[in-house]
Amino acid sequence: MRAIRASRDYRAALHELLAYGEAQFGGRVVDTKRALVSKTITELLAAHPAIGIFDRHLDVYVYPVSDTPFVLLYDFDDAEVRIHLIVHRRANRQRLNLTAIEW
Repeated sequence: MRAIRASRDYRAALHELLAYGEAQFGGRVVDTKRALVSKTITELLAAHPAIGIFDRHLDVYVYPVSDTPFVLLYDFDDAEVRIHLIVHRRANRQRLNLTAIEW
């Protein structure tokens, strides 16, 4: 199984998305979504990273997290999965600049 490395931008974006969700839907919903994101990364992507769809424009893989409005943007090699960012499904990904991601 590959190691997981998450960028600072991913952590900040997750915090922002969950804070918005908590204000709209409450803590229980946010806790469920946080757990789903974590499980997707640690149990699915770490073991099967090629499951995502490769986005040639962004040069990363894209994976929608089931039962959430979130999409993970990541890449991987034999040693690790690198989580670049998490965005809302409706976000315009064409405008993202992943070269500015902070680790």
